[in-house]
Amino acid sequence: FKDIGQPTYDGYGMTETSPCSFQTRRDSSPEKRVHTVGQIMPHLEAKVGDQATGETLPRGEQGEILVRGYAVMKEYWRHPEKTAEVFTEDGWFRTGDLGRVDGKGRYYIRGRSKTMILGPSGENIYPEEIEALINQSDFVQESLVYGEQTGGLTALVLFKPEALERLNQDMRQIFGAMEDQATDMANLAEERTREFARRMEERSREILENLRRDVNTKLAAFSRIGRVVRHDAPFEKTPTQKIKRHFYPRSGDRP
Repeated sequence: FKDIGQPTYDGYGMTETSPCSFQTRRDSSPEKRVHTVGQIMPHLEAKVGDQATGETLPRGEQGEILVRGYAVMKEYWRHPEKTAEVFTEDGWFRTGDLGRVDGKGRYYIRGRSKTMILGPSGENIYPEEIEALINQSDFVQESLVYGEQTGGLTALVLFKPEALERLNQDMRQIFGAMEDQATDMANLAEERTREFARRMEERSREILENLRRDVNTKLAAFSRIGRVVRHDAPFEKTPTQKIKRHFYPRSGDRP
């Protein structure tokens, strides 16, 4: 949107915070708005706290984003245990989002605490950031990254329908000559189908491997992808169109 001159202004929050907590300022430049969810709204307080204790962290350090104010919910209806989990003793609401705040009070989100993957040497890996890079590909509709038990990362990738159609067209051009040269029409269809499927699979793997290499050039060594696997059906989603990650392989599982 920035590249075509269309201004956008982001709001970020949760249902529990009624719902918008942060917003980007209209007087900030497009470059300043691209990577931040903005500043806390006037009726609320925010801070970045330690994930375990909620204790305030210095500006620039990464932790959990916490919010406090009259727009924050009082409790989950008839769920006192869950309510206790999301509030600190002094009344800060734990958003579950990990991020940092800069010197001008702008907040930056890295990912969800529940989806963060611990690297082999204790590094924090945020699958959402890797997925955002993967999804920039012209071939990719959406993706999901998870950690293997061995410590490596795997990405499940769903191709765009138009990308699959382009692959089909390419294959049809390659196989068009087969019918012209065929002498045994009885066996042609079966032979053509087998070869078509083999070459489609080969081309898909080539695309996925090129994608893996390209994305890895943009990532730190500890967060590089070990495998990219084609996923052939749309991911299961919540009503708000978030992928239900618990439906798919997690550490130690195989797709």
